[in-house]
Amino acid sequence: MNGFLCVLKPPGMTSSDAVVRVRRKLGRGAKVGHAGTLDPEASGVLPLMIGRAARLFDYLGEKEKTYVAQLKPGYATDTQDAHGAIVSGGGAQLEAVLPRFIGDIAQIPPMYSALKRDGQKLCDLARQGIDVKVEPRPTQVYAIDVLHENEDGSFILQIRC
Repeated sequence: MNGFLCVLKPPGMTSSDAVVRVRRKLGRGAKVGHAGTLDPEASGVLPLMIGRAARLFDYLGEKEKTYVAQLKPGYATDTQDAHGAIVSGGGAQLEAVLPRFIGDIAQIPPMYSALKRDGQKLCDLARQGIDVKVEPRPTQVYAIDVLHENEDGSFILQIRC
């Protein structure tokens, strides 16, 4: 079997877990890869490449992507995601903040992410209380659109990067 499979990855599952599940369903020797890691607590569409299509990763990995995210401006958590304890918050206006994140930016990935350092996921190191220096990564954000404002003061955003 060769081709692409789009999987809706739920929170709590790693991208690697999704690959393993599909590989088991396809049978012994099936080649399966994914076109970009979603953090373990993120949900979203994870493109999987099967068989000969797995060779296309180099052409897809750094391409334009679109994300939908929920954001509550002015709040920060100790894990930099919705699962952490609020460490500061309130008062920021979304319109004043968004323009700072559009264009060519240097993004410092959070410790609670699926990125690896010396073969270990940053989120696993963070849960062990180990903090490592993470280098900024160049990123280009083309647009951030507000799709919806929720009653709790949070917003649903669409980010094209």
